[in-house]
Amino acid sequence: MKAAAAAALEAAGVCSELTVSGRREVMAHGCRAILSYSESEVKLRLSDMILTVCGAGLTMKSYFGGAVRVSGRLTGLHFES
Repeated sequence: MKAAAAAALEAAGVCSELTVSGRREVMAHGCRAILSYSESEVKLRLSDMILTVCGAGLTMKSYFGGAVRVSGRLTGLHFES
């Protein structure tokens, strides 16, 4: 039941989901826009926040259906309302 509620909220665009794989990759679901993109910083507008991924050698590996995968040497994640 909890999974169904989370899926309904995500479908309505109310929440975002992040998956961090070590310090090499972050996958963000619920992306509405790419605000800025460089080798040291990627700023994304998600459904419910702005996420800034900081690091070195950052690349966007995919952007499909509101899901963005950023790879590189991650040094920080910053969240804004």
